[in-house]
Amino acid sequence: MVSNSVLMSVYGQVSPEELNQCLRSLKTQTRQPDQTVIVMDGPLPEPLHQLLKAYQAYQEHAVELVPIAKNQGLIHALNTGLKHCRGEWVIRMDADDIALPTRFEVQLAMLESQPDIDVLGCSMLEFDIDPTRPSRLKPALQTHAEIAAGLPFRNPINHPTACIRKARLDSVGGYPGLALLEDYYLWSKLLIGGARFCNITEPLYLFRFDDKTLTRRGGKRNFRNEIWLRRWMYDNGLMSYPRFCLFVCIQSILRFAPLAIRRFLWEKSRQPYRGEVQLPDEF
Repeated sequence: MVSNSVLMSVYGQVSPEELNQCLRSLKTQTRQPDQTVIVMDGPLPEPLHQLLKAYQAYQEHAVELVPIAKNQGLIHALNTGLKHCRGEWVIRMDADDIALPTRFEVQLAMLESQPDIDVLGCSMLEFDIDPTRPSRLKPALQTHAEIAAGLPFRNPINHPTACIRKARLDSVGGYPGLALLEDYYLWSKLLIGGARFCNITEPLYLFRFDDKTLTRRGGKRNFRNEIWLRRWMYDNGLMSYPRFCLFVCIQSILRFAPLAIRRFLWEKSRQPYRGEVQLPDEF
């Protein structure tokens, strides 16, 4: 069985209810991880502290709470947490999302049956308020060939669903410093380095997505970072110059268009989902 470490970061703006939902989803996994590393990114309100301490006391496996005195953002928090991960695999999780009960079981079984994989993600369902009634499905490309071909066009791995071979992460120095695109940049570097990718098409993850999420993804800094990454892809042979120019135009719309237009484009990039999600009774 492959050894593994869950890695997540919590900062002060996460609501206690959202963190509680996240931790409950970890408690109810049909296969528990070997280790959980939770980075406390800056000072946390007391209710968040209490939830984390209760989770640490509840679990039979090792749960490490790693404090950082000052909030410095996700990239710094993840790289700090990586130093504490002892598993062969790093399983990402976001503190305001929900893992479906069989997520770890299904993904770890895939890694054990296909040892050539270096990064494994999955499709995910997106919800706003009620996790049992997600509104959209974000599908994922499945095979390495599909992911490699699609990477210049879109981020092919849903970051919070990712299981990453730690040796591969260490080989590139951990998460690169490109805000909000650290995962996309990481996949690009790993692909050039020969890493093998795969996605499970079954949705195993509930991702919290609302207008605030769209707003955070807009603006000058995000546009500048996106163009920098596309230029890096061009310089490293991942995309042609005409495609680079095309994506500059596309990103100018995605980052600066009114919120209603960005919401419309987001909906068009997803599949409607009208089913319900069954969560464990204790959830």
